Amino acid sequence: MDTWGNRVVLVAVADESRRQTYREWLGAEYNVWTAVDRLDVYEKVGAVVDVVLADEGILQRDGLGPGTFRDATGGCRVVLLDSDSPGLDPDLAMPEPEPERLATTTERLLVETACERLLAESATLAERKARLEQELDATSRNAVEEYRVACERFQELSERLDDLVQRTDLDWSALFDNRLAGDGAGEMTVGRAVE
Repeated sequence: MDTWGNRVVLVAVADESRRQTYREWLGAEYNVWTAVDRLDVYEKVGAVVDVVLADEGILQRDGLGPGTFRDATGGCRVVLLDSDSPGLDPDLAMPEPEPERLATTTERLLVETACERLLAESATLAERKARLEQELDATSRNAVEEYRVACERFQELSERLDDLVQRTDLDWSALFDNRLAGDGAGEMTVGRAVE
């Protein structure tokens, strides 16, 4: 089962040589798109973009910072490539990224994004299943299509989450201890980038 689908990383950097360098560093593993300015970013970003690697100046015009950008784009993660602002998570601000660190951070953020999306949909389905289980008796609920579809989708998401855990070489306890995935607290980390 393919948990990842089409993993899209958007490199939003004004300088052409830097854009090309980051594309070369990441292009073998991900579908890398590039953007040269804020308008270009808005044309390309959407539900399909998972991680944005950007110069801070491109995102912060008109008051748009990493946190608000994430809210406006359906939750894609942002790494500022030209920021060394104090208080930022060092992986979310890389004024001089190195290939290995950029790739590791991008992978981690892609995993976090996938986890958050899978967990959010699973929670919604669990609520729907619980509501239907309260409303219907055991024999009649299996005849209700909404219940069957919710159960099937919940099982599929569970398998995708298991697949993600098995295929990813991450310290999962640290990921959740740092409150970066699943419970919405990841906003706190990204929120620091706005401050």
